[in-house]
Amino acid sequence: MECLESLKNISIAIGGASECIHGSSAQIVTESRNLETLTSEITNGMQEISVGAGQINAAVASVQTLSIDNKHSIETLVGEISKFKVS
Repeated sequence: MECLESLKNISIAIGGASECIHGSSAQIVTESRNLETLTSEITNGMQEISVGAGQINAAVASVQTLSIDNKHSIETLVGEISKFKVS
């Protein structure tokens, strides 16, 4: 009789633990989905940063080319103006 009571108590304890494990498993699944969402958002953000950095690099290259062109134009202008100097 005592053994049966012990088995009953063990069964009740196992049932309670099983419910706890089930609840924890559901929470793990939910948190895993949240982690997946956050990871996706971070990945998208990093891709946007990469695209933005590429655009900045292209803009800097354009400014550099424009600066070189302006330098050549100024040098040409100075050369042309020097032809008109009266001594």
